[in-house]
Amino acid sequence: MTGDRIAKPWFVGFGELIGISIGLAAIAWVLDSILDSVIFHEGTLFGQLLSPTVHEIGVRVLFGFVIIVFGIYVQLNMERRKRAEEELWQSEKKHRMLVENIQDGVFIIQDSKFQYVNEAFARTAGYNVGEIIGRDFREFVAPDDLEMVADRYHRRLAGENVPSEYEFHMMRKDGARIIVNMNAGLVSYRGMVASMGILKDITERKRAEKALQEAVVKIEEERNKSNAVIAALADGIIIQDTDYKIVYQNQIQDDLFGNRIGEYCYKAYEGRDTICEWCPVELTFRDGKIHKTEREMNTESGTMYYELISSPLSDSTGKIIAGVKVVRDITELKRNEKALRESEERYRSLFDNANDAIYLINPRTEEIIDCNKKAVEMDGYSIEELKNMKAADLHPPDERKTLAEKFKDVFSKGQVAGISGFHHMRKDGELIPVEVNATIIEIGGEKLNISNVRDITKRTRVEKEKDRLLKAIENSTEGITIADEKDRYIYVNAAYAKIFGYTQEEFIGKTWRKITPLELIAPTEKGLSSTMHNSDIGVFNGEVPGLRKDGTEIPTEVRGTALWGENGNYLGHICIVRDITERKKVEEKIMLLSEAMEEAPDGIIIADLKGFIIYSNRAIQNIYDFSPDELNGKHVSELNVEPEFTRKVMLPDIRTKGRWVGELTVKKKTGIKFPIWLTASLVKDSKGEPIALVGVIRDITERKHIERVLQESEERYRSLFEDSPISLWEEDSSEIKKYIDALKSKEIEDLRTYFDRHPKEVALFASMLKVVDVNKATINLFKAKSKDDIINGLENIFTERSNETFKEELIAIADGKTSFYSEDILKTLTGDRINVSIRWVLTPGSEKTYSKRLVSIIDITERKQAEEKIRNYTRELEESNHMKELFTDIMHHDLLNPLNTAKGFIELLKENETKSNKRAYLETIERSLGKGMELIDGAMKFSRFESLKSIELEELDLKGIIEEVVETLIPLADNAGVEIVNRMTFNAPVRANKIIEEVFSNIIANAIKYASGGKRIIVESKDKGESQQVRVIDFGEGIKETERTVIFERFRRGGKIGVKGSGLGLAIAGKIMELHNGRIWVEDNPEGGAVFIVEIPKSLS
Repeated sequence: MTGDRIAKPWFVGFGELIGISIGLAAIAWVLDSILDSVIFHEGTLFGQLLSPTVHEIGVRVLFGFVIIVFGIYVQLNMERRKRAEEELWQSEKKHRMLVENIQDGVFIIQDSKFQYVNEAFARTAGYNVGEIIGRDFREFVAPDDLEMVADRYHRRLAGENVPSEYEFHMMRKDGARIIVNMNAGLVSYRGMVASMGILKDITERKRAEKALQEAVVKIEEERNKSNAVIAALADGIIIQDTDYKIVYQNQIQDDLFGNRIGEYCYKAYEGRDTICEWCPVELTFRDGKIHKTEREMNTESGTMYYELISSPLSDSTGKIIAGVKVVRDITELKRNEKALRESEERYRSLFDNANDAIYLINPRTEEIIDCNKKAVEMDGYSIEELKNMKAADLHPPDERKTLAEKFKDVFSKGQVAGISGFHHMRKDGELIPVEVNATIIEIGGEKLNISNVRDITKRTRVEKEKDRLLKAIENSTEGITIADEKDRYIYVNAAYAKIFGYTQEEFIGKTWRKITPLELIAPTEKGLSSTMHNSDIGVFNGEVPGLRKDGTEIPTEVRGTALWGENGNYLGHICIVRDITERKKVEEKIMLLSEAMEEAPDGIIIADLKGFIIYSNRAIQNIYDFSPDELNGKHVSELNVEPEFTRKVMLPDIRTKGRWVGELTVKKKTGIKFPIWLTASLVKDSKGEPIALVGVIRDITERKHIERVLQESEERYRSLFEDSPISLWEEDSSEIKKYIDALKSKEIEDLRTYFDRHPKEVALFASMLKVVDVNKATINLFKAKSKDDIINGLENIFTERSNETFKEELIAIADGKTSFYSEDILKTLTGDRINVSIRWVLTPGSEKTYSKRLVSIIDITERKQAEEKIRNYTRELEESNHMKELFTDIMHHDLLNPLNTAKGFIELLKENETKSNKRAYLETIERSLGKGMELIDGAMKFSRFESLKSIELEELDLKGIIEEVVETLIPLADNAGVEIVNRMTFNAPVRANKIIEEVFSNIIANAIKYASGGKRIIVESKDKGESQQVRVIDFGEGIKETERTVIFERFRRGGKIGVKGSGLGLAIAGKIMELHNGRIWVEDNPEGGAVFIVEIPKSLS
């Protein structure tokens, strides 16, 4: 379904043709077979009712007429189904349009590819809809979020409980990263499980929060036509007598249910001993009317649905002597109806679960027609209450006039985006700030206003907080900056600009490199990568030389704090900078007087023999956050987490052994615990007497952190490897690499030829392959009991095809490739053959030795089977097209020949028949045969013309052509008492094909049949400059305005009572005019009757 009205299939009209054609053709084959063998056999029902001479004629006509009636009834029944489909389509369209016009993106993903997205989704991604459909959803996910999003998608499909709503970074077409909120779930789409969700761009909201924190067309048509031809012939037909015994069934019925002639209907098809209570034939026997019912039957191929239509078969007295039942397979129709209902429910679900409130409003009355659950939640009213309100009732009185003026743009521009500054008034009186997006849509021919209303209470509060925060930052005496994810300044306050001698505007878009001396840029980048840019640390503290605009360097103290997203991605940082020039001048004076110990990188503490601190260097202050004055006089045990260990173990060991070395856990001034490495020793004087204790302290927090990170990384890698749903292998191909290098050293360059000549070498290479490890998915894929079954049994999964694939891998290794992809056929350990895709890459560091290859294997058996089905389906389509052409040829030759034969025999019978009543019967049959032949010939012509795309043209004179047509039709006109007046006195040259005479023949013949009451037909012409116009004027009853277009369609005739016809003549005329690039239409005759006008170009241009 594309969203447009469902087009009328071409096979509907063609089915009508087939139905009537079969009815007329039935006269011939019934004459040769059924009537003689079944109905008129001596002692049968018909044989008893009619005399041997009369019944042979009358019943044949009657039987043919009954089948024609069924052909017409089929058409009526199809119209009823079309109306039902139209109603379902309208309902589906309504909800689809609602989804298409909501402001949030809506998508459906199946097999990792987009099957559907709405316009809002396309706008969010920066594409149009056509560019997205069929693409893998992972192409739109930022690399740092790809693993998480893909993992949740696959786990949801596997039935695991994963969050339905979460946020991630999306990549737009222009390369920009945006933050989106997605609410996803599983649905059934085209008979398969798919992921459907709603996606909203929350970049602006996230930025506000960050500022607060941190800142195959033709083949398909032919298939449809061919299927329609087959479907038109696919109805079973049964005739059963008044005892419900089957006396006839056609070949289709025979193929469907077997030959049941002579059996009772209810016994043969339902296995019952009594008449079915729903039997349509029984109802027909009661009231003589047409009845129908539907039956559901469970078969080996699934549930099937059939429509049973019954009608009476009466003798010449009107007595019902049998029932005719048509059996039609309507399974596909039922399934289509179900699909339409499911589609409607799907779009309704999207509407009801949208993140924004949605209102459907009558723009003329402003009444709310419908709304979703979010509207109920936001406004505090029930759906029923909202439907009884006008849209303006939801706004405060003082806003309604201004809002009404805004909404006028909806009609003039079609859409109003982001109307803010207004409020919704809840049922409890609370005012909610909202943003409104409105547009006009059309549903069922009626224009409606659809408004998406978003509650922006939180955003408004965030914006106010942002303003307050920015004012505080701007007035700070310390330099403050906010940078984005690339460390580019997006804000600097006045103090920061003053420190470095720039204006605030000169910093925007630049980075910290602008105020960093050139020789310090590389070291600073390295330092940031392990501090502020490290998510486990996230801060940078230090004194950094700053470069002013005038080129002078100043000392600064910098404290940077990183901003991180919920998914752990770096968003930027906030930095506070102080100019410490004056402080540095003081410190330089102190440094001149400091001893070398003061400059030691490690902390140094000197304590008396009792353990009380008498000196500490600068490193100690940085480590413990205590000032020298605070440390002096403290006992060393006060710095340790376990003071008793210091008193009872460490200090005694130093005094007795002279040294203690080890790891301790100590605490800062703030109470924060951290590890140190302590080397403590006893200081003695020149006499060897102990005078003090000295300890060298190193903060090993960073080292501990790195050790922990390395351990966690190893555990994380192992978990990802083991729990991956994809078969993963770790292989060592170093021996293979060495052997290939040895072959190349022997000047063997063409390895492909070498392997073809030495196939045993390939097997030797396979024995060198070492499988280091495989994951759980590999064990499941190959139906193994343990990893050892795979690691030690590669030969058990290889096939003949595998040797060729392995050969290509060897060539890839010889060529130095670091990755490889191929498709292969492998075996499971139970012997099942599976189609797989194989991909391997080398891990960093193993490019030379090939000692570590990571291999992934994916089962693609189902995909390969689907590809084979598609190839078979294509062949079936080609065969179906040939069947259509064959059927058209059979209809023209094999049906026309029996009718010609029957007509010849009728003429012979008429010559020898003297009785008037019998002669009248023969003439009736002769006319019916003539009409049947005319219909088949017309159908053949229409089919031939319909398949033509162009015709050869030549210079022709319409005057001569029309004179010949009029002369040919004079006998027909005389019989009807009609005079043909040809007023064409001048030549009318055109470029046309000789088939143009069919147009005038059909129009004039049509006027003779339908307008004979007018007694006169006038033909005249007019030169229109670039075309010739011919007018055929009759004086009959005329044609209703509602029928002036449809009479040129197949099987559509005027409402003339008593006139028989196929309705193909004018359709053929219309098709011929299309081939001539001309026109044909009908107008009223002011004197009464109709005027058919034909306009033919003088040249095809």
